[in-house]
Amino acid sequence: MTLVPTATLSPAEITPPEEVRFAEADLALSFGDYDQALSLYGAGRIFSDSYRAAAAIYGEALSLYYKGQFSDAKTRWEEVRQFFPDTPPGKRASFWLGEVASQDISQFAQAIAYYQDYINDLPGVLDSFVYERIGERYTSLDQPENALEAFRNAFLNATNVDQTRLAIKLANAYATTDQPDKAIEIYKETLAKSTDDYTKANLDLAMGNLELDRGNREAGFEYFQHTVNNFPKTYDAFSALLALLDAEVPVNELQRGLVNYYVGQPDLAIEAFDRFLETATEKQDQALYFKALA
Repeated sequence: MTLVPTATLSPAEITPPEEVRFAEADLALSFGDYDQALSLYGAGRIFSDSYRAAAAIYGEALSLYYKGQFSDAKTRWEEVRQFFPDTPPGKRASFWLGEVASQDISQFAQAIAYYQDYINDLPGVLDSFVYERIGERYTSLDQPENALEAFRNAFLNATNVDQTRLAIKLANAYATTDQPDKAIEIYKETLAKSTDDYTKANLDLAMGNLELDRGNREAGFEYFQHTVNNFPKTYDAFSALLALLDAEVPVNELQRGLVNYYVGQPDLAIEAFDRFLETATEKQDQALYFKALA
């Protein structure tokens, strides 16, 4: 006799209740009428339904937070987290407790713990954003290795919109932890992908400073020259120009004039254009045009 395995029925999935909203209270909160919002949310406490009660308390906490009453807001969020931990407001409360703790640097370690709780309770929702905040708190606490790990997680979970900004923070973290080669690698990769001149100039300046910090003067000045020659409209080009001049490194006088022009130093720009025109064999029209503008 052949025994046929008995099929095991999977437990039925329980659909969670629809998110509770308090339309009038939410509207008052969005318009900045925090006292009215607080009153309307408070009325929601009479409901025995845990989801409604949690949403009401959460709304009260938000109203108090935006009124600047951080201690009272913290009490409400702790309440909703303690008594209604499985509700959406109960899980979100950890993030806001992290925000409250972030008001005081002495509470940054606690803020980090709250942020991590939020990621654990609601993974995949705001991971990149929250990991970035964790990295910033670790940076303020002078814990560069922990900051590096947080920024790495922020970058790995980032959307396309945030990748460039977070790549720079990650590279900075590598530089801070004495890993300049990895920092340079990320800077270069980000530079290759970027289409924004201001971002490119910032990356050039960062790489140049990093090379100078480890004694590679020629490589550092090469990055500065690249900034001056390619992104004269940016303030980072002005910073690069000053570094080159302080080191008595020759610069292209046309580009020097353009940088001075864009930074709002017309007299210095005119002097640079004049020096350029004395020996120029090309681009005289560009120098004359910007000299006239200056």
